[in-house]
Formats: sequence, C-alpha cells, structure tokens
Amino acid sequence: DECFLPIQHSKDLGWECKALGDRALVTSRGKHANLFLRNFDGVDCMPLRTAAQLLGGLTEWRDDGRSLYVLARCEWIGAADGSLSVKTSFPLEPKVFTLANPDRVVMDLPATRYVSTHPPVLKGIEKGVRIFQFRGDTLRVVCDLGAVAKLSPLRTVNERQYEVSWKGGALTVREKTGFVEYVP
Repeated sequence: DECFLPIQHSKDLGWECKALGDRALVTSRGKHANLFLRNFDGVDCMPLRTAAQLLGGLTEWRDDGRSLYVLARCEWIGAADGSLSVKTSFPLEPKVFTLANPDRVVMDLPATRYVSTHPPVLKGIEKGVRIFQFRGDTLRVVCDLGAVAKLSPLRTVNERQYEVSWKGGALTVREKTGFVEYVP
C-alpha cells in the first residue's frame, strides 16, 4: 500500500528532505510534509505516496501494483481573450499548439490529473474553454477561437505556473464548455 523512497533520491523529484531523527521534513515549492522515516538496511526511506499527497500531488498504482506513478494535480486555470494560464502542484513540461477547423489553442499537461473532489480554481473560462483528461495522464485545456491565432511561446511564470498568449482569435463557444471525465 506504500512505496518507500530513500531520502537522498527526493532531490530527483525536486524535493528538499531533512532527516530529523525518525521523522523527515520534505519541502517542495512552499509546501511542507512532516513524515515518518523507515530504515531499510541502514538507508532512511520516506513514504512516497504520503509525501506526494501531502505536497499536493496524486499517486496511482499500475502494472498490477508493481509501479507507482506520481502525478501533478491541476490547481488553477485562468483564461481571457488572448491568454491562458495554468498552475499545477508539481513542475512539468506542457506542450502548446494550435489546431484548425475549428480554430483552437491547445495546452497539454503531461502527468497531470483533473480531480473532481479537488477541482482547480477557474477564472474566466465561462465560454470557449474545455478541460478534459486526454490519453490517460495528460490533462488537455482547449481554447475555442473565432479565427486563426498567432501563438506566443510558452512562458514559465514560476516553477508550477505556465502561460501562453495569442493574437488574432477571441474565445468563442463552439461546443459544450467545462469538464469531461476521462474513462479508459
């Protein structure tokens, strides 16, 4: 039910970990988790699932319980005519592109989940923006536009917030907006 990670490997996840006796303080981008340590053959290990969840992420067992995946949670999505901003619980590398017929801007967030029990804060997406789980671990945000847009490069606002802007196309309602749950 738990996966233990040697504390020296927490840096591979971008986490800072300090051992304090039989406890560990794990910090990631302003979030903290106070965890128990378990010693395996002289190596202090922390519970990975518990750490990820306390730091705002999600975990998922796969391959009949042999592999544990750590996923980011989408925390905030903001859209306005000409821009889209997204904030996640962990850093990632979004992909942004445009599609035609109909015209739209797409942002794919790999290793990210929409969680209905903790949905992201939404700002300005009343029209023309759809959010759905796409291809398993990828959360897709689609901005429907009224014309072909020129896309700016993706900008990393901070380690967990990403922004893209465009010129030439205003948000428009083409399809039902909102969330669509992914069903494998």
